Amino acid sequence: MIKGIIIEGSDCSGKTTLVRALKSPLSHSGWDVADLGHKDGNQFDRYMDQYVNSNKVIFDRGHFSEVVYGDLWRGSHGMSEWERLFLDEYALNNFLVIFANAPEKILQERYNSRSYGQIIEENELAIVQSRFAAVLNHPNVLNYDSSSSTALDAIVEKVLSLLNSQGLNKEIVKAQAAPIQNEKKFILLEGANGSGKSTLSKLLKISMVGWSVKTLDYKPEAPFERYLKEYSTGSGMIFDRGHFSEIVYGNLFRNGKHFSDLELNLLNTYVKNRGIVILCDPALDVLTSRVTTASYAKHIHESRLDSVKAGFKTALEQSQIPYYVVDTSKKENVEEVIAAVTADLSVQSYSAMGWDKPLKG
Repeated sequence: MIKGIIIEGSDCSGKTTLVRALKSPLSHSGWDVADLGHKDGNQFDRYMDQYVNSNKVIFDRGHFSEVVYGDLWRGSHGMSEWERLFLDEYALNNFLVIFANAPEKILQERYNSRSYGQIIEENELAIVQSRFAAVLNHPNVLNYDSSSSTALDAIVEKVLSLLNSQGLNKEIVKAQAAPIQNEKKFILLEGANGSGKSTLSKLLKISMVGWSVKTLDYKPEAPFERYLKEYSTGSGMIFDRGHFSEIVYGNLFRNGKHFSDLELNLLNTYVKNRGIVILCDPALDVLTSRVTTASYAKHIHESRLDSVKAGFKTALEQSQIPYYVVDTSKKENVEEVIAAVTADLSVQSYSAMGWDKPLKG
């Protein structure tokens, strides 16, 4: 599903003309135009929020402009390597990205004919355009040479055709997350039914100032978009289940997970760099006892608990995300993990945790 259009290019490259040409036929279908421009603050969160939560929007510039102009004028685009790669993949897989360009002579003629003040100097036009060409060097990017008299009609016709057919090349190179430190924003608890996630989430909430708990139950509609939205807006959140539960239970009960390899790579990359993952994993006999004696409706039969336990470990190992393992039937193990997590997040513990018997999930 194509969520929108991102038009990139240097000043005088023909972006504004193209935006207007696209808006005219698309506005009756609910499309709008947005200019992201440069704003101070966390660049990754700003662009991620716009991309994930926008539909039927023509963006006059996106994060690619932040990369080009940030590096040129501020010495940095304000994003780590994995953040930039993540935005690249998400944008190229979910938006039509168009590179507006023209020969240097045409750019200079347009520059000199303008009556208003320019953002860049005339001698920077070719440099900026070459940098856009480098960051937009990808088969999914549509090229628009605005110096051609027929190119405008051709690119508009092509965009409308792609939107009508909803077809877009999906061959995106997987991003390789750089091993750098990033601020952790949320906690993700995974494990089988009865593994103690609810109990651990309550104890973590008691231990951490201002954090909340949210359960991400299965929903069939757009699971990738749902999980990414929850993670990207989940600062200070303890998630009871996440996309690993979709992988495990999807494979067991729904004939496969609801993510493509690319989508799974993106979710894993985001969680690796922004989340802390905890696997609740008591012994099989403890888990079986909890499930068989629980009063709530069973989502899994006790005979399949060993497959579920193995499934979570396999999914987490394949993700290459570091994670904590906690046996929730052992008080000391729970205390150790809570202490380690609160230390990782540099939050203050509220509770003395004076438990006098093993925890029960």
